[in-house]
Amino acid sequence: MPGQYDFFDVRRDIIRHIRMLRPDFLITNDPWLPYEFHNDHIITGKSAASAACLYDYTGIKTTPDIDATFTRDPFDIIGIAFYATAYPNTTVDISAVWDKKKEAIAQYDAQFTEEDMETLQNRLELEARYTARDSSFTYGESLKVMHTCRTFA
Repeated sequence: MPGQYDFFDVRRDIIRHIRMLRPDFLITNDPWLPYEFHNDHIITGKSAASAACLYDYTGIKTTPDIDATFTRDPFDIIGIAFYATAYPNTTVDISAVWDKKKEAIAQYDAQFTEEDMETLQNRLELEARYTARDSSFTYGESLKVMHTCRTFA
């Protein structure tokens, strides 16, 4: 069916990018958010979490050149951070990048009218201000940060 994708294909593609980009951390949406109904969010979050744990398993093949480089020069991912989570354990100051975040969100116009985008931007600003309410900064973001070996614990 057009528009559908497979968890394992998404995970393999994320693993390919992990091996290519060699990040310290992955950041994704929380697929275990209570009442999450958006299947794209669930598949993406679970695929990224699984990839963060399995990227170094050489039995998962991506592309020969990337896999060969990774096998010769392995690296470690420190952890994964879930945003839009009901179970945050870390709040970060995003004040310095708030305008960039708004610009980035504005680029995602596939599902939003101008009015809807303005509503989304306002809601995100209120949320970021609320998150920072007891802090010395203006805008904050709550994350569930986990070491990759504890992701499924």
